[in-house]
Amino acid sequence: MEYAETNRITSAAREDARVCEPWFHGRFFLVLILAGLGFTCNSIAASPLQLDDVRLNWSFLVLKGGMGPVSVSADVRLLRVPEAELARALLDPSEGGKPVSAGGEALLIDFHSNSLGKDLRTRLWFRPGDAAALQRGRIDLTPRNERYRLYRYTRTGLYVVRRWPLPGEDLKAPDAWGSVTHSFVAYPEEISGDTVLSDPAILLYLASVASFQAHGDEVQFRAYFDEKLLLVTVRYEGDEVVTVDLQADGPDGKRGIKGKRNAMVLGISSRLSGGGGGDTGLKIAGLGGKLRILVDRELRIPLELRGRVRLAGNVSLRTRKVTLGQGH
Repeated sequence: MEYAETNRITSAAREDARVCEPWFHGRFFLVLILAGLGFTCNSIAASPLQLDDVRLNWSFLVLKGGMGPVSVSADVRLLRVPEAELARALLDPSEGGKPVSAGGEALLIDFHSNSLGKDLRTRLWFRPGDAAALQRGRIDLTPRNERYRLYRYTRTGLYVVRRWPLPGEDLKAPDAWGSVTHSFVAYPEEISGDTVLSDPAILLYLASVASFQAHGDEVQFRAYFDEKLLLVTVRYEGDEVVTVDLQADGPDGKRGIKGKRNAMVLGISSRLSGGGGGDTGLKIAGLGGKLRILVDRELRIPLELRGRVRLAGNVSLRTRKVTLGQGH
């Protein structure tokens, strides 16, 4: 059965005045969405920071970890998508007005995670310069809970296609499953979706390319993660020496990287856009709580992801394999 419905994110998605906080020495804010929101924050004296994807130095990561009987793993692949190929990949929404465009080539994150029996694959197309979401597909292949969701980002909200397999369709590709619904989720009127981010996996990209210079520097942006509109902050908390043991593939062949490495510790916090306390449920590869990404200062690759997993407590996912070089 196929039907259409229109939902609306409530006024809780309205950002409070802290998005316009003054700038202080040693701190900066990446307010990726202010221009599209119509805010006029006289206290912000500098132009919004733009991400420089030239810093991107990896195209594939394998992260593994766990605690006791709980194991967690994630494979992350970054691909460059030429403009002509992108046009074939992106859905043309029937609601929501003009879709968000790349204005050239895009990047694609292909993220596969397995945690506590949940088998998830996410594909996110986004703009390299500000990480704005173009389209996101999420496939849940957990037995007896199979489902597929496709989100096409527009300037006014999200056009969503959901699919489930009918009896006997288990072996079909998810985009061929026969149970289909269409819906449109509208943003509050003051929000333009042209620079809204999507999927927590984008944090691995942002951590690799954002220009953090001093402890306390931070970037802040709106994101639509797991059916919630959030205000997310990534903060450079300090440095740490970590022990690594990983296999690196690169232009010069394969090599092992072992021993002590200097890493930047990036803390991730979030709250519902517009206020509201409590846990927002933000997770990467099943890890939630106080999330931290440790990034190699020299190579600019994520070395470790830290957080909490239900039933296991604090868990670290460490990079075991990496392909060096820009996403291609």
